[in-house]
Amino acid sequence: VVAARELLRSDRYAEATELLNNALVKKPNNAEAIFLRGFARLRTKQFQEALSDFEKAAAIDTELTEAVKLRDALKAEFVPKP
Repeated sequence: VVAARELLRSDRYAEATELLNNALVKKPNNAEAIFLRGFARLRTKQFQEALSDFEKAAAIDTELTEAVKLRDALKAEFVPKP
């Protein structure tokens, strides 16, 4: 997760996503890794995947307020209104 953060800071989103996917194989409920993968997906315009990651991260760790904020922003932007 630390190495993935560094990759994200360098705008190396695909590499960060790959590292995070590998980390999540070992610890599938790591809210921080899920959130960071969501951020990488957001930056690469994979909005549905990012939303899914933010929802999962927020459900696992309710203290992860940034995941909640980004989830809500994506929902407001991309989820159709009834």
